Amino acid sequence: MSQINLNYVKEGKLSPDEGKLIRQMFNKRHEGDYEDFEDTTEEDIIYAMLKVKVLVDKLIDLNSLTVNNSL
Repeated sequence: MSQINLNYVKEGKLSPDEGKLIRQMFNKRHEGDYEDFEDTTEEDIIYAMLKVKVLVDKLIDLNSLTVNNSL
């Protein structure tokens, strides 16, 4: 998580809110995998999916720029 903050958020490639979203999703995954009970509503999941979709699209664009600039 620190590398995302260092290489993307501090460099201005991702906003602080996008960095926070990545951290929240990481924590949710960890809770779901290792906690006894995770209380998440369908509304929470739909909301997260919409936000993550936007973030994934941005990460794909960032990756494309990186690849194109490397050529």
